[in-house]
Amino acid sequence: MLNHKNNDQLDEVIEQWEESFEEKDEEREGEKRHVGVELKFPVVNHKGEVVSRETMQKLWEFLGTEGWDVITDPYYKQPIGATLDGDPAEDLAGTETGYCKLELSLGYKENLWYLQEKIKFLAELLEKFREQQGGAVYFLCYGMQPLTPPSDDLMTKKQRNLFWNKSFGNRRVNYFTVTCTNQVHVDVTTEETAAAVNVFNALSGMEVALNANSNIWGGAVDREYKALSQNLWNRWLPGNPRVGMTPRRFGSLTDYMIFISGFKPVYVKRDKEYYGIGHYSSFAEYWAAAKKATGETENGERVPLVPRDEDFDLHYTFCWNDARLSGYYTLENRVNCQQPPGRLLVPAAFTLGIMEKLLPAQSFVDTFEWEDLEEGREDALRNGMQAHMAGENIKDICYEVLQMAEKGLEKRGLGEEKLLQPLWESWESSRCPADEAEKVFINEGIEKFLEKYSFARVLD
Repeated sequence: MLNHKNNDQLDEVIEQWEESFEEKDEEREGEKRHVGVELKFPVVNHKGEVVSRETMQKLWEFLGTEGWDVITDPYYKQPIGATLDGDPAEDLAGTETGYCKLELSLGYKENLWYLQEKIKFLAELLEKFREQQGGAVYFLCYGMQPLTPPSDDLMTKKQRNLFWNKSFGNRRVNYFTVTCTNQVHVDVTTEETAAAVNVFNALSGMEVALNANSNIWGGAVDREYKALSQNLWNRWLPGNPRVGMTPRRFGSLTDYMIFISGFKPVYVKRDKEYYGIGHYSSFAEYWAAAKKATGETENGERVPLVPRDEDFDLHYTFCWNDARLSGYYTLENRVNCQQPPGRLLVPAAFTLGIMEKLLPAQSFVDTFEWEDLEEGREDALRNGMQAHMAGENIKDICYEVLQMAEKGLEKRGLGEEKLLQPLWESWESSRCPADEAEKVFINEGIEKFLEKYSFARVLD
């Protein structure tokens, strides 16, 4: 962990970041809390296997004909995504670690109904592409590639992907070529930051129990995990505090930022080029090197590299905890698998509702020991709604949390609480989406599985 007192220059960077949060508070004053989503979908062919790279290239070309601006990786000179109206803060389609998964990032809106309409618009657009491909492409509302296992062959050709193994050793970063999540961004004030990070990390076990949806991969049902997409983070970096739940509660925004500064860095960006800095043990060490700092090219050559403020902005995106603060000055809830077609906005509704009841939620989670919350999360990854936490059935704890989320959305007066209905159904049935996925996959086969979890189903 960073020795805060002995790194005055880094202190200044953290203070500037906190001041930027406060400036954002002023911009948002008087507005309803906004929300955005990052939706990731496995892209498969008619057999349920990953599509070819050529098919994804055709997707970017198609979006270009529909008025989107295509994004090209500067190193590989290949398309990797597209933005609508040239504004990635508004709507962005792209790939992440794996070329065979589509990520749709929808800009922040003042209510969930705007996002619902945007999701329908994108479903219609992708269905048009699917029809052009003779129906041989499926965008799945599921948390895992169901048939094709992870491999280096599935890695997206992005310059920044060159540095992962260099920074973390030869661990299987390719796990994340096949995992897909449903992530939420919601406005958070400076005063709320520490509480929000604490609350949503503490609630991750309950969310997993309700929303686990990644138990099928490699052509079989995983008999150990219902939320395998989240477990793979722990397999990749076992015991590392930058994945899973944070290792503790935080007393302030400064406390949280110092925690982040203690992580091993990955890379920085200068103009359009990436330079690895994984040879430093922490971001704090890199920053303290000042004018003596060095970066590493993709070919392993060391070059001079003076730290910049924006390096810290990039660094904290390499924290993959269940909940974190983002460079958009939001709380990012990251723990949920991608959801079935009728549940795509469920994590967003839950996150927004809890944020509107943050103080009661904080009081509630503070009644639990952190170790009990961590153990409950692990049980939920394996057993969904049948898990236990602190000696209680997790279902009973979920009831209290769902009530808070519902009241938070009711407080907004927009009828958004209706979007929580699938969670109440999970609670009543004591089943998570993974239980239904297993049933469909085993009893009806991959063809019906593709139909049931197709993104196009949101149009039904």
